[in-house]
Amino acid sequence: MAKCGGISSYNITNATWFRIWEPNSQFEVDHRDFKHDYAINSFGFRDYEPPITKPDSVTRIIVLGDSFAEGMGTSVESS
Repeated sequence: MAKCGGISSYNITNATWFRIWEPNSQFEVDHRDFKHDYAINSFGFRDYEPPITKPDSVTRIIVLGDSFAEGMGTSVESS
């Protein structure tokens, strides 16, 4: 796993204000207060790989937001 700790969101070199994860990547986020492994799915989201088809009984919800909405500082199971 590549290490991503110490990268500041104020030091982004691309033309966007939000963090973009590389699809199908894995790395470790290591801050002073927490340390977690990140697995990014093929859509570029920090989540499990969702099945393309879904049963009618399943509702999908997407949450967009900051590091709090992402669950930064916790495992994907708790986010």
